Amino acid sequence: MEALLPTGKVRNIGVSNFSPHQLNELIVNAKIKPAVHQFELHPYLQQTDWVEWHHQHEISVTAYSPLANLNPIYDSPGQDVKLPPSLLKDKKISDIAEARGCTNAQVALAWGMGRGTSVIPKSQHTDRIKENYDSMKCELKDEDYKAMKAVGKKYIHRFNKPGRSWGVPLYEGLEDADD
Repeated sequence: MEALLPTGKVRNIGVSNFSPHQLNELIVNAKIKPAVHQFELHPYLQQTDWVEWHHQHEISVTAYSPLANLNPIYDSPGQDVKLPPSLLKDKKISDIAEARGCTNAQVALAWGMGRGTSVIPKSQHTDRIKENYDSMKCELKDEDYKAMKAVGKKYIHRFNKPGRSWGVPLYEGLEDADD
């Protein structure tokens, strides 16, 4: 990837789902530090220390599954009693959404952007794409961020865990890592 930068075929190098150890090894051994790191990040998996580490090292963070994974292939919120409720139905998030005139999805996305991360929600539905885009108009207050922090402490859950089926421990050193 480093060889592609001078050719103009790529503008930046990014990584996805690296553990702290893996990312440190890469930084030590690479000539060019990654510009961005993409990993699962949402109110139920806030990874605050990991996000802050990236900010300190000037690596942008992109949150995938910012709505806490509504994909039935992996654990989906609300699928069973051991899992947190869907973010779209979470009571505390609903209270914030009502107070700010936003939807739960908009609150979750605004929260992610307000933490200095980019968010990439997935949808094929025009109305949801517009709703997600309008999250930029959802203005959260300090007390909302405190309430969202409490949501994260109540439910710490990683939904995308491909390491289980691969038989590979992933996310070492991170919240809700594969065992």
